[in-house]
Amino acid sequence: MISRATARFVSGQRATADWYGWDDDFAKEIGPKTEQENRTVIATGESLEAAVYAVTHGTLANLENINRTQGANIEAIKDESKKTGRH
Repeated sequence: MISRATARFVSGQRATADWYGWDDDFAKEIGPKTEQENRTVIATGESLEAAVYAVTHGTLANLENINRTQGANIEAIKDESKKTGRH
């Protein structure tokens, strides 16, 4: 979702990239500031995307660990109940 938001921003930014002009005083003053702000927004979007990915990846790894542990414990209980007839 975030990568789409960043892509939409970049797409929209391209459509209005030179809104401030090219070579007059206003363009020289505002242009670099606007370009820096756009780079900051893109970097922030990419950082958020990386953070969401990392949290998602970590959560999935934890779930896999829980499932493995649970499966191993269930198998151990089944094995023990075969030996003793109880569980």
